[in-house]
Amino acid sequence: PADKSQNDLPALANLLLLMGKVGRIANGFLLLRDHCNSQGLMDIGIGGDGRDGDSKEHAEGGTLISHLQNGGVKACLIFGENPLKDLHLRKYLDSCQLLIVQDVFLTETALASDVFLPASTALETSGSYTNFEGRLQKFSRIFHPKNGMENWQVLCRLAEKLGHPWPYRSPEEILEEISGLADQWPVKDSFPFLHGRARFSAAPPSMAVPQVPSSSFCSLCERLEVFREKRLML
Repeated sequence: PADKSQNDLPALANLLLLMGKVGRIANGFLLLRDHCNSQGLMDIGIGGDGRDGDSKEHAEGGTLISHLQNGGVKACLIFGENPLKDLHLRKYLDSCQLLIVQDVFLTETALASDVFLPASTALETSGSYTNFEGRLQKFSRIFHPKNGMENWQVLCRLAEKLGHPWPYRSPEEILEEISGLADQWPVKDSFPFLHGRARFSAAPPSMAVPQVPSSSFCSLCERLEVFREKRLML
């Protein structure tokens, strides 16, 4: 979005590094993301750029956005999101021959879909969230879903119809797999550089300090010296 800085995270990282608040227990910063459970999606391998994982083969295969741009995606399933609310995103779905949307509301994306599947609300389904602190939290349904199936059951039925059945029989089995993957995440005690230490992120040209005439510095130094003589500052 235009109201967000593109360099705020590197600047905050530099500040934490300068203060020695990186790589220590109870230090660092917590990132508040725009959408619910975005952290959970990234933890299970669905990156912000649309790739299903961070392995080399996925990186070489291109991002979801690039495949949408060149017409490589013929069918698309959108679950609980409304990308067509932003006009500049509509062009990415023009090449899709089949658009399936599952949601609890008839959003702009749902109205443009070829197939609409009713989703169950948070009170009608069981599963887990990953909060912004990185903690995996389980929740249980309160009411029976009006559409007859919980969200995970709908996705399993779709996978079965597409010829790639998933072996899940309950939300607990899904949570167990996620927990198992979390145990395999490497705990790093160093940074990915040759010397193993952190390094500052260079500011882009747009954030460079503008050049100030030397006369301005001279004038400033003279004023500071007057303040010191009058004991107005240390």
